[in-house]
Amino acid sequence: MIARPCSREHAENFNEFWARDLAVPVEQVIDISSNEIAKAAIKQKMDELRRYSSGPENFEPEVRLAIANLLQAFPTLLQKMTWQPITFISDAPGKNAGNSGLGEGREEVSLMIDDSSDSRRGLSLIIRPNDQTLKNISNFLAATAQIEPEQYYYNKPEIHTTVISIITYTNGFELNQVNIPDYVEVIDACIAKIDPFELRCAGITTSANCIMLCGFSS
Repeated sequence: MIARPCSREHAENFNEFWARDLAVPVEQVIDISSNEIAKAAIKQKMDELRRYSSGPENFEPEVRLAIANLLQAFPTLLQKMTWQPITFISDAPGKNAGNSGLGEGREEVSLMIDDSSDSRRGLSLIIRPNDQTLKNISNFLAATAQIEPEQYYYNKPEIHTTVISIITYTNGFELNQVNIPDYVEVIDACIAKIDPFELRCAGITTSANCIMLCGFSS
């Protein structure tokens, strides 16, 4: 992680990289005119990039020297490493675009979590994690509970990814008020048009009232 003066230098290097003649749009390298790119073509390009990146002849002499001396350089780097104060790192996707704390210091507390009279219900299409992912998430929640034991945490049966909220939760809603087979038929027809994909969980995001795991589709 870099910040403050280093970040400006990093941005300049990044801009210099993209301004080079070797940096070209991906459309010039791979034909993406169709909606589907053959996996074999992607693998071929990846293999070509790996061969290029591993060839010493493609590196400047100073880069080759730096790679050769990488292990010896770490002690020097650790000695010169310094930390500068960072008050807040903006996280717009997590709705924390302020500069004085998470969500600009705002927080929201649900008063309905432990309310036995709460009759709000809804209907959603969800994805359940596999056993290993469920174990990893449970371990994360357990570790977080050591820091904030008074917060509400999902139990294992509650852990899920919401694909779409079909009926937003509302007071007094019951399943017998809708024809579930109709929804199943429509959802099955939609799913049939979607190729299988993997959902990778990595990192967390925050809002004023919760912490959520980030999911990335393949």
